[in-house]
Amino acid sequence: MAVGLLGVVVSSSVAMATRGQDVEPTVLVKVGPALEASPDGWVMQASAYFLNTGSRPLSVSPPMMLRWLFKEGKVSGGGFLDPIDPESGNREWTIEPGKFLRRDYRGRIPLAGEHEAVVIFPEAGPGEHRVATSSAPHPLAGTTGTPADVQMPVAESSPVGPRELPGQSFFRRHFAGHEPMYFVWGPESPNLKFQVSLRYKIINPDVEFGRWWQWSQGLHFAYTQTSLWDFDRPSSPFYDSSYKPEVLWRRDDLFPGAVSWWEQLGLQVGLQHESNGKDGDDSRSLNILYFKPTFLFGQATNLFLAVSPRAFAYVGEMPDNEDIADYRGYVDLMLKAGWATSVQVAGHFRVGDDFNRGSMQIDLSYPLGELLPNIDVFLHGQYFNGWGESLLDYDERTWMFRIGLSLFR
Repeated sequence: MAVGLLGVVVSSSVAMATRGQDVEPTVLVKVGPALEASPDGWVMQASAYFLNTGSRPLSVSPPMMLRWLFKEGKVSGGGFLDPIDPESGNREWTIEPGKFLRRDYRGRIPLAGEHEAVVIFPEAGPGEHRVATSSAPHPLAGTTGTPADVQMPVAESSPVGPRELPGQSFFRRHFAGHEPMYFVWGPESPNLKFQVSLRYKIINPDVEFGRWWQWSQGLHFAYTQTSLWDFDRPSSPFYDSSYKPEVLWRRDDLFPGAVSWWEQLGLQVGLQHESNGKDGDDSRSLNILYFKPTFLFGQATNLFLAVSPRAFAYVGEMPDNEDIADYRGYVDLMLKAGWATSVQVAGHFRVGDDFNRGSMQIDLSYPLGELLPNIDVFLHGQYFNGWGESLLDYDERTWMFRIGLSLFR
């Protein structure tokens, strides 16, 4: 069997953002074996390790993509490896002294057959990394450790991971949670309340436009549904539901690496429609154009505080609820604080047009996985007090405490 030679170069996209630090982490990148061989290439995985060899904690923001270039004889080309976990991108991580951060990337390299790769990463320091892609396993299976762990020779331990089924890659790249998703119960009618919310990335990150025009990765469609359910009444009718499709642009960190009094500044702007799907006297609907910055204090992976003021304007006529601005106003505020992997509290506060008809919703959540291994849901408590818990009753004041479970917070 013929064995070719592949050269892969990860260029400046490996550079990560650091915040005013005298010492930068050492970067080491290793390439794993082929995950899937096909006539048009391999699906490859690479891991970037950011090592803190200093004596103080370092903060880094790993690159969103790894760019590669190859040349084998007269054949050459290039492309990108995308993060296996897109949600871990656009975030800052703290590396303790003597530890490292690992981030995994995956993509297709269009060469058929089996190859022994000579991998060169300029930002990782001098030297070549030789990887037998036909048989060599992935260097490390864990995500934490010491620098000595990273520099160990490739061992025959564990493979890169399972092969994705058809369609899994599409959903992983395009879909994400949007607003919190929960199912909670209270003692008074309407006693059940649930919310589902997803967003869809419009631009395909695999195409050239999406790779080179990074701002386009912020374009999304989103859909949120919030329902109040009279579960205890005969026939268990739904009391009211709010259906909220929207188109939006968002970025979690507008200025990665910038030094400021906040840790991270995000932005979301969008056009949202909201209606309850009813007709006659019970019909409610509105459209808003909104602007929502998010100021993050602390560490997104540890203790943090997120402050999200939102200003919005009503667009078009609202014949079914002309006075809704008297109760919702033109601004609201969302606060969230806690630990990324532990307890969190979130608040949503509204004020009326004259600051005399407001509402507040407080959500408290705790991961049940801390108590019951392999349970990936949250215990969720919710308290509401004010005007307009439902769109139908936007001009009525109620209060309610509910408890249940949440999937995304």
